[in-house]
Amino acid sequence: MKLYLHIGTEKTGTTTLQEVLYQNQSTLSDQGFHFIQSAGKRNNRAIPSICMDDDKFDDFWLDKRATTVEAKQTFRKEFIHRFEAELESLPEHIHSVIISSEHFHSRTCRPDEVRRVHRFLSNYFDDITVICFVREQGDTCVSLYSTMIKAGKNVSMPEMLAECVPTNIYYNYYEMLDQWQTAFGAANLVARRFDRNSFRNGDLVDDFFALLDESLLARLNRDVEVQNESLTVTGQYLGRAVNIAIPKYYDNGLVNPSRKKAINAIYKDFKGKGECLSQEQSDAIRTAFLASNRKLNAEYFGGSDSESCFSQAHRAAPENRAELQEEEIAKLVNLLTSIHDGAMRLPDRYASLFRDLAIDLEDTDPQKALMLMELAQMVRPSGPFILKKLAEYREKS
Repeated sequence: MKLYLHIGTEKTGTTTLQEVLYQNQSTLSDQGFHFIQSAGKRNNRAIPSICMDDDKFDDFWLDKRATTVEAKQTFRKEFIHRFEAELESLPEHIHSVIISSEHFHSRTCRPDEVRRVHRFLSNYFDDITVICFVREQGDTCVSLYSTMIKAGKNVSMPEMLAECVPTNIYYNYYEMLDQWQTAFGAANLVARRFDRNSFRNGDLVDDFFALLDESLLARLNRDVEVQNESLTVTGQYLGRAVNIAIPKYYDNGLVNPSRKKAINAIYKDFKGKGECLSQEQSDAIRTAFLASNRKLNAEYFGGSDSESCFSQAHRAAPENRAELQEEEIAKLVNLLTSIHDGAMRLPDRYASLFRDLAIDLEDTDPQKALMLMELAQMVRPSGPFILKKLAEYREKS
């Protein structure tokens, strides 16, 4: 049986592709394709997880409260049983299986782990094509920042940039793909640029599904929302404050639903462009990866080894974005801790914080500015400047 193994990378529209795969299962089945479900309904994360080295325990294992090697081994056995049962139940007309998880990129990043993926899948499939999209490293780093915050990390952009170096295989796609090519064979690896100008018909969904079967393009239901969008600058700072004030896990290892609820609320109201790189930062990253990206260009994209596989265009930081100072995170931490602990009334200083955030946003996002000014008024009901601004905002809305 044929397998299409989509390994990401992270921040290349993988969540959106997985949503399209999930919503189109019936259509895919009619054409002889099956999207694996036993490994995760949308993100087939269980497979990279069982192939990780035993010394690695990420949030997948923590969420399952598997904190020992023995617990991981038990899960592996149970998962393999479910996986095999799913494959055995497939109708005869199914000729190809699809597995998709960006965590192949971020979690199975050691040579032994990639070889383990190959050994596991080779037990069930005699023909495997690995599909991988890659994105310019600076863009990946910026996009990953919001994801890290939503995942529970309190990390600053300078800390993110410090990790974006060629020695980190997460960003060094040439080294990363070399491991997959070694394990699966050069003829079985398809690399694509995450770049609208490189996509089939300028569309990521078309580009991906054309690799499976061009006839699928006319049959797909594409009515899905873009998934896993970034947070605005304000949303990023609010998210960091949530992660400090409300831990992701209780002391007993269970997930804290309060944090998830707070992060979801922030994500709902603060989607958009977040922290961006300066021209200097962008140029430094491109220079650092120039050698590996030239080799990537020559080996995987049929280009010259004297040029990078990524364009030199730089998207400058947007003007008039709402920014918070680092010291304001502490104020937000106190705020969220008070709310979390059940305090009924916030200290007056938070009126100023909400007021100033509203003013930062009044030109670029009037609705959120109104929301923040209303919060300021709740804390300081008779504040004359707050009442004046509220009247202005409401008159414009």
